[in-house]
Amino acid sequence: MTIATYFWLCTMAMLGKLFADCPYQACICVSDFIECSARSPILTEIPALISTNTSGLTTLDFSANQITAIHSGQLPQKLTEMSFLENPITTIDDHAFDDSLTTLEKLSFSNCGITRIPTALYRLSSLKMLHIFNARITEWNTDVMKNIGPTVEELYLMNAGLSPNPDWLLYFERLKMLILDGCSIFSVPDDALHKVAKTLTHLSLANNNLTTIPSTIAELRSLQVLVLHRNFISDISSLPNSDQLVTLSLHNNNISDVHLLSDKLQSYNESLITVSLNNNFFVEFPHLDFLSQVGVLDLSHNQISNANSDLFRGL
Repeated sequence: MTIATYFWLCTMAMLGKLFADCPYQACICVSDFIECSARSPILTEIPALISTNTSGLTTLDFSANQITAIHSGQLPQKLTEMSFLENPITTIDDHAFDDSLTTLEKLSFSNCGITRIPTALYRLSSLKMLHIFNARITEWNTDVMKNIGPTVEELYLMNAGLSPNPDWLLYFERLKMLILDGCSIFSVPDDALHKVAKTLTHLSLANNNLTTIPSTIAELRSLQVLVLHRNFISDISSLPNSDQLVTLSLHNNNISDVHLLSDKLQSYNESLITVSLNNNFFVEFPHLDFLSQVGVLDLSHNQISNANSDLFRGL
């Protein structure tokens, strides 16, 4: 439990909003929040429910424990948010989330031992945010991804063992934020982001195995943040067709063509504020004086030997 959370709980309790019928004896309930994170002693399993009167309780936090399994019938009804961050979960029953099928909007896991996208997600009809960090998933249940795809707006998969070519992405039709960092991706299907061309504003494919910017990215017309650092990219021809791009991170790649770079960045002359191009293979400065709004431009740790100040006259 963070210090901020602790003081918030204390404040709410003093205001008389502490729930008397918390569903777990080991947890604290305040306002709409069931706080079960970092218990002392640490929880190794989800406690038995002691109350079914959970009206008004919508958020459940089991973060920072040592829980290894989520069984059916262990969770309160009609929750909108659940967090199991920092738990070594290896088992999730197929019906573990059945009591919140139509209400659950956000679900988070990290440092878990699951190797397959849980079947328990299949019938979640209102899921908007799915976060999975530090998991070695080897089996991406296509049926599950197809069923949850139409409602998910934020998909965060970081170091999650993603398949090299995630073809199920095309089922996610409402994405606004997509983070696929450290997932060993070599390529992205050409039509993977076609359905979110107008909605996706934040895309990160950092720390993967890309050698070129996937062509599907060129379709993204509303993108504001594009993060592609720590890949092996040399070809940047498919930068997004967006006049709203504010942040572009391409550091730690294999980019060397300054002329192509200058040409592709012209589209963002009035929007781009932060550009990270450090640790590439430029041997000369690119012409970027047309970037009228740029506040941060990092070209450090390249192979540039001669600095021409005229190239930055307008910056």
